[in-house]
Amino acid sequence: MWNSGTANTSIGATGNTGAITSGFDNTGQFVSGFGNSADQTSGLFNKASGGALLNGDISGFFNTGIPNVTPIAAGSDSGLFNTGSFVSGLFNVQQLLKQL
Repeated sequence: MWNSGTANTSIGATGNTGAITSGFDNTGQFVSGFGNSADQTSGLFNKASGGALLNGDISGFFNTGIPNVTPIAAGSDSGLFNTGSFVSGLFNVQQLLKQL
């Protein structure tokens, strides 16, 4: 609804939370949008988990970052309905195809 203090805060936050997050129902740092759960993420309903060092760095809609190229990273995705890491575009399912 408004920004308070020096931080860009989430809807419903009061005071200077110290969070660098905007939007609604987000978790992580440097996040904007709605329903995201990963660091450095923007868009709608993106998530990432399982990476040893990186879980996030995603933009777009309904992307899921999971380790596939390296166990170090889960994310670095951009686009729509992508699954895996270091993918962009639409409906990429690298992790699912590896299992065939």
